[in-house]
Amino acid sequence: MKVWKLGIVGCLAAALCSGCVSTGNKGWDDLSEEEKQEVENALAEAKVEVETAWQDAQDEIRAELEETNWAEILLEEDTDGRPRKLLWYRAGGENSRE
Repeated sequence: MKVWKLGIVGCLAAALCSGCVSTGNKGWDDLSEEEKQEVENALAEAKVEVETAWQDAQDEIRAELEETNWAEILLEEDTDGRPRKLLWYRAGGENSRE
């Protein structure tokens, strides 16, 4: 699963936003134009990687959910061998068991 890519990028983003990586930096205004462009390019690349990892994760989850028979899962017996009970909640506050 490619979710680990999203985790790595998230950890890197958290590290950059914390003080541990940027302690020696004075600020955005103190950077040269070349350094600003480098930072913007790196952020754009990170954004693409995060979006790609997020899309891949969604696609994998969607594929797994499509293979699941939800009726079978909802109506199967519990761990003690008893059938499950479904509660239906209606707008008027009345409940029924089936």
